[in-house]
Amino acid sequence: MTSDQQYSLKELLEQLSKWRKQIFYTTFIVAVLSVLGTLLLDDYYNAETVFYAASQDMADPVPLGLYEKNIRIYGDDKDLDRLFSIASSNEVLFFLIDSFDMYDRYDIKKDEAKSRYKVKTKFTDHYKTVKTKHGAIQLSFEDKDPEVAAGVANAARQKINETAQQIIKESQHMMASKFESNIASKESILDSISAKVLQYKKSSKIYDSRTQGEIYTTILAGTASELEENKAKYNYYKGAQPYKQDSVMKYQAMVQGLTNKLNQITDEMKSFEEGISMIRKLETEEFRLYDQLSSDKERLKQLNATLYSPFTALHVVELAEVPVKASRPKRAILVIISVAVAFVLSCLGVFVIENLREFLPEKN
Repeated sequence: MTSDQQYSLKELLEQLSKWRKQIFYTTFIVAVLSVLGTLLLDDYYNAETVFYAASQDMADPVPLGLYEKNIRIYGDDKDLDRLFSIASSNEVLFFLIDSFDMYDRYDIKKDEAKSRYKVKTKFTDHYKTVKTKHGAIQLSFEDKDPEVAAGVANAARQKINETAQQIIKESQHMMASKFESNIASKESILDSISAKVLQYKKSSKIYDSRTQGEIYTTILAGTASELEENKAKYNYYKGAQPYKQDSVMKYQAMVQGLTNKLNQITDEMKSFEEGISMIRKLETEEFRLYDQLSSDKERLKQLNATLYSPFTALHVVELAEVPVKASRPKRAILVIISVAVAFVLSCLGVFVIENLREFLPEKN
C-alpha cells in the first residue's frame, strides 16, 4: 500500500483492531490518572447574591411647591452602571481583600513589590458581577471555604450599597454647602439693601412708602380747602365795620398759618416724590431677594433632613447563602474529556505509526 492510496473505513478499523489492546490500556491509564488527578483538585464553592439598583429619587428631597412627586423605586441603566463601577472599584475590592485576609489565603506576602497587583488579580478571578436577563446584578464569589464565599458576596453587596450612599451623601453635602454660601451672600446683600432703604427714608422723611403719599394728598387737599375758606372769611370781615377788626386779625392769622402749613406739606411732598421712586425700587428688590432667601432656606432644611435620613442604593432580591455543593471542579466532565482525548489521540497515533511503516526500510 503506497502513500498515494486512499484508506477505506474497513482498513482503518482493521488497523485499530490490531492496536486495540494498546489503545485500551492507554485510555484506561489516562482514565485512572484523570480520576486520581481530579480527586487531588480542591473543591471550590460559589455563593451568589442578586440585587437591583435603586433610583436616586429615593435620596432626593421633595421639590418646593410639589406635594406629590412621582418617585421611581427602581433605577435605570445609569444607576445599574454606577453600581457595576463601584463593584469593580479598588475601594470595594481591597476592602474585601483586607477584611477577609486574602493575602494569607492566597499565600501572598504584603511586602512584595507587586503584592497588590497579585492579590487583586487572584481575587478578581473568583469575583464576578454580571447583569441578569431581568436587569438585576448577580454578584458571585468562589472560594474553597463555603462560608468565606457567602461572607464575601454579602459583604461586597453591603459595601457597594454603602459606597453608593456615600457618593450621593457627598453630592448632597456639596449642594448644602453651596446653599449655605448662597444664603450667606443673599443675607449680606439684603442687609445692605435694608440699610439703604432706611437711609433714603430718613433723608426723605418717608415712614411708610405705601400710605404716606395718600396721607399727604389728603392733608394737602384738606389744608388747601381750609385755606380758601379762611381767605374768604378774611376778605369778608376785612371789608366790614371797624368793630369786626378782631375777626379780621383772627382769620388773617389763620390764613397765614394755613399758608405756612400748605407750603410745608408741599415741600415734604416734593421730598417724598424725589425719594419714593428709589425706595420703591429698593423695596421691590428687597422683597424679591427675601422671597428667594426664604426658598433657599427651606430647600436647605430639606437637604439637611435628607442628609440624616436613611435610604438604600439597591434592592436586595437574594442574599448569598452558604453553598453546600461545590461549583467546581466538575470531575466527571474532566474524566470524560480526558478519556475521550486519550482515545482520539491513541487512534491518531495508530494511524500515524501504520503510515510511517510504509516509509521505513524493511529488514532482511
